[in-house]
Amino acid sequence: MLKVDSATSLFSYKVRSRLLAVSSVPDIRHPKSDLAGQVHIEAAIHSSSSTMNSTFIDITSAQQDYGGYYGYTPTLSISIVILVLFCVSTLIHTGQLIYRRTWWMLAMVIGGVIEIAGWISRVCSSSDPSSLSPFLAQQVTLIIAPVFYSAVVYVILGYIIYKCGEQYSRVRSRYYGIIFLVCDVASLVVQAVGGAKAAGGAADKDIEVSNSGANIMMGGIVFQLFSMTLFVILAVEYSLRAYYDKPLKSKVSDVKMDAKKNTVDSSAVKKLLAAMVVGTVTLYIRELSEGWTGPIITTEVYFIIFDGVMMLICMGIFNILYPTWAFRREKEEVKKVDLVPTA
Repeated sequence: MLKVDSATSLFSYKVRSRLLAVSSVPDIRHPKSDLAGQVHIEAAIHSSSSTMNSTFIDITSAQQDYGGYYGYTPTLSISIVILVLFCVSTLIHTGQLIYRRTWWMLAMVIGGVIEIAGWISRVCSSSDPSSLSPFLAQQVTLIIAPVFYSAVVYVILGYIIYKCGEQYSRVRSRYYGIIFLVCDVASLVVQAVGGAKAAGGAADKDIEVSNSGANIMMGGIVFQLFSMTLFVILAVEYSLRAYYDKPLKSKVSDVKMDAKKNTVDSSAVKKLLAAMVVGTVTLYIRELSEGWTGPIITTEVYFIIFDGVMMLICMGIFNILYPTWAFRREKEEVKKVDLVPTA
């Protein structure tokens, strides 16, 4: 818990310093304003805490070096490639959604559309990294998008638990989607409110409002990370208990266990489980890398890997192993077992 608290505290300082930089530093596209900008910077430094000072100095230095709010200029070609890949994956998901009529997978399509909006904003930033609006648009959209991918993962785990045996799970299969979706929606609302307030404060150069919005947004991010961590713990525990046959509850009847065994041995369900694991890992890595400052957001290669690539893998794995394909294959395999004559 000490580690989490320290990380949370550090993140709070970084968010505040970013918003302070936004509201205090003049437009870096006009070198003539450097002298006036230096006066504002010095005043801000003297009115901040010592911990915030070092972070603020780093950020303003990056801006004065014409790196904008990112600390660098986003590479246009890389941003376009990732944008195109998200468009392709989202289009495929849309076609699969319509063809399979799996309306709960609409969450994956919505997440893809939001990712596209975020990367369009990044493409715009590549020509003007000092512009605030595209930067904020990218930050908000790329924080919101993973919530929709998480919803798909929750539903899939619930299905696997229902099919493979609920005696190994601490939570009934039907509650996984409800509990964690509510948590995600709550964190999404909190982040949206905080982001809007922080953006408004930054635009109006109101540091107090910006800090308040940053604190609200940080609370939503921390809560989202907590709920995802809890989900990962429950999923890992279930997998280990199922593998080693260590049930938490009394075993069901032999007839039901035989039926479950047929499903557990199904290659389709195993592939679906693998897809869920990959999706969960990429989402969790993305959650851990969130923030408005720090090495991830201020180093392009890290951002591309831990944000863009992780989310592309999450979407792509479900393009390849579409959940309804696994459901259909699992039913076909069970039917084949039923057709085998018994001795």
